[in-house]
Amino acid sequence: MEKFTNYIQDSTLRIMLVDTDSLKVIRTLVSSDIFDGSIRQEVCSSIYSYYDKFKKSPTEEFVDYFFSKNKISKLSKVKQDLYESYLEKIYDMEPNKEYVLGKLSDCVQKHGIAKAVLEAADLVRKGNYDNIKDIIIEACRNRIDGQELGESFW
Repeated sequence: MEKFTNYIQDSTLRIMLVDTDSLKVIRTLVSSDIFDGSIRQEVCSSIYSYYDKFKKSPTEEFVDYFFSKNKISKLSKVKQDLYESYLEKIYDMEPNKEYVLGKLSDCVQKHGIAKAVLEAADLVRKGNYDNIKDIIIEACRNRIDGQELGESFW
């Protein structure tokens, strides 16, 4: 599976921190486990948690929210410092939103298509061909930037 670069991952998290509209779309399509490493995954999960509670991007108050979480506060000082350094790094970024979301969208779509192909193979093995086209079409529509292959794929 093609992974997206560290820059795209970090930029995606930065965009999620400051742009509620982008976060709203990303939240529905991107699982935190698509990110590499426990720090990025925990930051993503915490951004999602904040959004689910307050219905907006966390912006400046995220650091306070993040470190007040029970799970983070129980970590060693060294690990807390790693999280703090990482958050400082992404807060200092100024990514090109269109570029980053396009790359993220490609990654999400490829991940979805790979998953759909495996699911379709399982259905073929079971002799159930009825839903295969719908599964593949839905995977092709799974994009953040609104572009899709849709019915024209077939």
